[in-house]
Amino acid sequence: MIIDTKPEVVISPAARAEVTAMNPALSELRDILALLRADQWNAAHDRVQRYEGLHAAWLHGLLHLQEGDLEDAENWYERAGRRFRQRGTLAQELMLFEAALDEQSGT
Repeated sequence: MIIDTKPEVVISPAARAEVTAMNPALSELRDILALLRADQWNAAHDRVQRYEGLHAAWLHGLLHLQEGDLEDAENWYERAGRRFRQRGTLAQELMLFEAALDEQSGT
């Protein structure tokens, strides 16, 4: 049995906003993620194309995964350094992506 001894860290919305204000790209990726979750695919896709980096590539892959374009999704996952064929469900991947943003921003 493995026991997780790390205390759960709770970040206030104000602290999260302060951290993301220091890194506008993370804030923008969170906004794009919100568009994806709201099924505003075209708006999210238009915006994600403006960004480079591993997180942006992963989010771009998630958009194509949501769309059902698995070939493009796999391409973007590869650019993000992620293994497309070992991914979880879209819901699981969205949770992992958000957790990665939280980790990147230190929240």
